[in-house]
Amino acid sequence: MVSTRIKRASLDDAYDAAVAAPIALRVQLRAYETTARSAVSTGQIISQVSARDRSTSFSLPDSELLEGMTPVAMVEMWRELVDLFDYVYAGLGGTPTDQAVKNEMMALLQPAHELQPSNFHSVLCG
Repeated sequence: MVSTRIKRASLDDAYDAAVAAPIALRVQLRAYETTARSAVSTGQIISQVSARDRSTSFSLPDSELLEGMTPVAMVEMWRELVDLFDYVYAGLGGTPTDQAVKNEMMALLQPAHELQPSNFHSVLCG
């Protein structure tokens, strides 16, 4: 599971890249997702090996943004952000700007610090 803070940072990075490109935010999110999925299907690079402790570290090509995450976690995180983009875009109605969509996504991507028994069921069951 990827922390909310990583998701928020990744969304910020994707938004900044989309603005710089300039391309639509959803296009940038899909590009990151496709890159992550391609890396999973093409394999990993061994980045560190230790002899006696049998420690081996793997990394993905060109993955500085999400270093330390498993390849599958990267794909799942980007897919979650793409799905959240679609949900927010539809919910805002009309043709909202990428900035408006990103702001709403950030509002929904809040870390859970505490869960009260009264809202436990609604959080888990929608």
